[in-house]
Amino acid sequence: MIKFIYLKYVMLIIATLLIHPILFSQNYIDNEIQFIKVITLSDSPLPGGENGLITLSSELNKLFSDYRVKKYAPILSTPKREVFANHYIIELSSNAIDFINVLDSLKFFENIRLLEASSTTATCPIPASINDPVLAWGGWATLDGLEASCAWTISKGNPNLKVAVVDADIDISQPDLQGKIPYYEMQGVTNLNNRPIGWTSGSHGTRVLGVIAAQTNNGIGTASVGYNTRCSFYAADNTQYYINPQGASGQPGPSIIRAFDDNNKIISISYNGTGLSTTDAQNIVNNGTLLVVAAGNISGSAYHSSLWNVPGVIIVGQVDESNMHGPTNTSHYAGVDLCAMVKFVTTDENSTYPAFWGTSSCAPQVAGAAALILDVNPCLTPPEIEEIIKSTTSPILDASSFSGLIGTGRLNAYAALVKALTYKAMYEQNKTYIPNSMSYTRRRHTIMLGYSVTGSIPNGWATIQTGASVNYIARNYIETKTGFEAQQGSGFEWRINPDLDVCDGENDGGIDDPIDPGEIGD
Repeated sequence: MIKFIYLKYVMLIIATLLIHPILFSQNYIDNEIQFIKVITLSDSPLPGGENGLITLSSELNKLFSDYRVKKYAPILSTPKREVFANHYIIELSSNAIDFINVLDSLKFFENIRLLEASSTTATCPIPASINDPVLAWGGWATLDGLEASCAWTISKGNPNLKVAVVDADIDISQPDLQGKIPYYEMQGVTNLNNRPIGWTSGSHGTRVLGVIAAQTNNGIGTASVGYNTRCSFYAADNTQYYINPQGASGQPGPSIIRAFDDNNKIISISYNGTGLSTTDAQNIVNNGTLLVVAAGNISGSAYHSSLWNVPGVIIVGQVDESNMHGPTNTSHYAGVDLCAMVKFVTTDENSTYPAFWGTSSCAPQVAGAAALILDVNPCLTPPEIEEIIKSTTSPILDASSFSGLIGTGRLNAYAALVKALTYKAMYEQNKTYIPNSMSYTRRRHTIMLGYSVTGSIPNGWATIQTGASVNYIARNYIETKTGFEAQQGSGFEWRINPDLDVCDGENDGGIDDPIDPGEIGD
């Protein structure tokens, strides 16, 4: 019996101006602090007192003391989705494995999991290899922090899936963007020509575009998170440039609406305001478009308050190369959903490749990862993409100093893609197909045969009896586990179809459908 069938895809300058929203731009170390994620039950002791270490359970309080626990707190202070309401983080500076064993025996929590803070070593067996030369200038640290090379072993993106960038300007002649920006509109901005004399800050929009969609593994320039992903570009209305300090302002709101109307599934925005009301944003995500927004670069300042509680809007902060938020001096507040990496080596005008700083570079990192996620699972809604990205982050070393203000952690593109592969998969379990005059087909992006929906131990069963005929068609992969049986003489067939367009409610793989014989391959 075949056990696994896999398909791998070949697949936002600070200006202190208040006239319009302004653009945002600006080696891991070993640390004793370890992070444990737990999910609370209905009767779990909740945090109390200083750092949450005084609970209603004397047993738990003693355990915290014995193992030098530093903090016990909710992973998010104001979770937008109920799924995160019972997610908590425990930080300690002693033997985490022993602590977890004792904690598990108390039966206070479920899904107790040790998180790995450092990602200097790839966590997949054979990371993707690329040959873009300017990564040697410091770009590898960022890509390693995102687990990008491992993510590309699952998906290298879909050139037919475009991410919209709303920004100030672009240099369409940049070598690493050739063929990657099939649509752009300037709305009165004549490319780069209306900037003041003495401008030296480059092209902000060109930098953002490079993070998402620079040509990758082409022997020149840099690499992008989205690899094969392409972009559409929309210049913010009324874009103005200023020389002292250098910066740009504009009104991104109308351009965001245009990008949404053009059916872009992801929009990346690196301004300190979007011009969107809560209702505007809710309408956008309800109709299938994810909004990814830079958190801002001024420590102590909060932005985008109208968007904080809209599921499907992701607000992105920043950590530095040592996996710390504090040294970045960038914004942190309750609306931040997660952080991405400082200093992305990216594209710029005049065929240059600068290090792009600030949260302006962080939002497009998340947008690029979201594009990879949609490639492997195109049925996902914006809130579901947000949930996947936020639930698979890596911990930030100084998170306890910014509790509830920097989101769930640091973007981990690889972990997010692994989760996306099986998110809303079809679990064929507790089902028997008996002989009759009908054949059946089961369609879904991922199919799990004999798998349990809950728990880590497979305990579901699925049987195709002799004389029964069932065909499985999956977009990503089919996996069989204990409890699946195709009896001798059954018509059990399977097929991987990377072009399968199937989402819930559209040829749903959770429904038994008569097989169309012309649809089945060899």
